Amino acid sequence: MKTNACIELKDLKLQTQIGTYGPGAIIPKQHLLDLTLWIDSALVLIAEDVMENVFDYDPLVVEINRLAGDSHYETQERLITRIVQACATYPEISSLEIGLRKLPVSAGSGSLVLNIRWLLCLVAVLFIGSINSVHAQSSDYPNRPITLITPFPAAGSTDLIARTIAQKLQEVLGKPIIVENHAGAGGNIGSNIVAKAVPDGYTILITSSSTHSIGAVLNKNVPFNYDTDFTPIVFGAVAPQILMVTKTIPATTLKDFIGFAKANPTVLNFSSAGNGTIMHLTGEAFKVEAGVQMVHIPYKGSGLSIPDLISGKVHVLFDSIVSGVSHVQDGKLVALAVLGKNRSPLLPNTPTMREIGGPYGLKDFESVNWWGFYGPKNLPKDIQMKLNQALNKTLKSKDVIDKLATLGAEPGGGTPEAFQELVLKDRAQWSKLIQSQKIALD
Repeated sequence: MKTNACIELKDLKLQTQIGTYGPGAIIPKQHLLDLTLWIDSALVLIAEDVMENVFDYDPLVVEINRLAGDSHYETQERLITRIVQACATYPEISSLEIGLRKLPVSAGSGSLVLNIRWLLCLVAVLFIGSINSVHAQSSDYPNRPITLITPFPAAGSTDLIARTIAQKLQEVLGKPIIVENHAGAGGNIGSNIVAKAVPDGYTILITSSSTHSIGAVLNKNVPFNYDTDFTPIVFGAVAPQILMVTKTIPATTLKDFIGFAKANPTVLNFSSAGNGTIMHLTGEAFKVEAGVQMVHIPYKGSGLSIPDLISGKVHVLFDSIVSGVSHVQDGKLVALAVLGKNRSPLLPNTPTMREIGGPYGLKDFESVNWWGFYGPKNLPKDIQMKLNQALNKTLKSKDVIDKLATLGAEPGGGTPEAFQELVLKDRAQWSKLIQSQKIALD
């Protein structure tokens, strides 16, 4: 597939600035930065004109700006050479015909403009390759590192699950797995990166109930569709939530806590990993079922709220056992209940809500979090299944099973179809709660 893109740039000031420099000349740092802005503008036009913003070119723009800001790359020729080397790490994108017109050209600058044109074509080739080229390269997948996006911060439950699985997965696939955290908006920032990624299998997502079960019901204004903009790969793991409280309030049992909450209806608050996350919804459901009042305080991730929970700035967190258990074991926080069907081996003295919740209308109160893997939409079937098979093998390995157990989690596995069924069933359950309690995002 060949596509022509016409780029029109009208920055005459930039033309004057860069027009006096020839190949190999030393270009002032500020002019190099201006040049990168010029390249950035061209990329925007390419994305709009060719693929309607389907492809994400931000990583290379960041790399170009970083290189331009490094005094080591002080000549235009060396800068271009370095970027060409960076481009060479992405061989799976085939060439794309780019038509350029009305480029800023001034007397004596022909060589420079030709090099800039060459650079722009390389950038375009890198980030706006055709879908056909992706399919053509799938037979030797993977042939370079894979980026695993987690939409929550480091040290949170999703991050811990991601890194545990990624460590073994890269052994199975024979290529590095690079875990990147892109937190915010209840997991939607990181999810959006994958939704907009090239469907070549080199950018995938690990996410949780918070996005594709709960977020799909609550979030009406996101730039993607939770179902049609993703390709399910596999169910990754599952673990219960735990009810944790700060040691600054007089509560070491569920009975103590509910008694304190009812006696002090304007005092308590609870934190979460963001609006619409499983922690938020669990807290809202608990308030209704137990008949207590607590103010919700959202963070970008549950791990970011832990210091405030320890200090007593916030009082309650319905966290995953994966990220919360270490703080209980260290004696910094108190776990009042496990929100799964069974007690956890990591907290053998902490009862389930089924055991102790009866007197407070909480006998059937449960909250369990799943994690799973997705690719962008239009992920080729053979790549989807290569990832599914590799992840199934990973999740069955003793190393991963044992490491997940130390986090309080159990491995998943299965087919993409079974994973999608799990998500839809979980979504339906959360939807009933959201509708019955009239929960909405502010």
